[in-house]
Amino acid sequence: MSKAHNLQAQAQSGKRRPMLIKGACVALLLATLGGCASVATRAPEEVIAERATDRWAGFIKGDLAKAYQYNTPGYRGMVTQQRFQEMRGRDGRVISASVYKVTCEQADKCTVRMKLKAYSMLMTGQRNPKPTEIETYVNETWLLEEGQWWHFEKI
Repeated sequence: MSKAHNLQAQAQSGKRRPMLIKGACVALLLATLGGCASVATRAPEEVIAERATDRWAGFIKGDLAKAYQYNTPGYRGMVTQQRFQEMRGRDGRVISASVYKVTCEQADKCTVRMKLKAYSMLMTGQRNPKPTEIETYVNETWLLEEGQWWHFEKI
């Protein structure tokens, strides 16, 4: 190879290397940002199901302060935690809760159908002295406010 050809090859190589490095950096940056977006963005149904389950876990454990925290900011601004607990009493008959279905009617409003297992005191008597376990379903409304999903409760 001639000396001129070697110099020309080195010059071409020198021009390509910064381009390759820049391209690799851009690809790495896009992959990183894309990964962050996919981790941070979860389907509303998934977020709501998790929050509804956590809320009911508070009720089941008797931690009404925890359950209260899932209500909308407007509700919490009008109803104190103490009043919320007084309205609920210490009713501990619900023994399990699971999300049956989440349906989002609008971008900022979803309905959660919860499947609850509870003890019914109404079905006890001389023939059946133990509380009877029953299953029931309740619908809850969840609203998107201030970037978070909250349980809606009428005042």
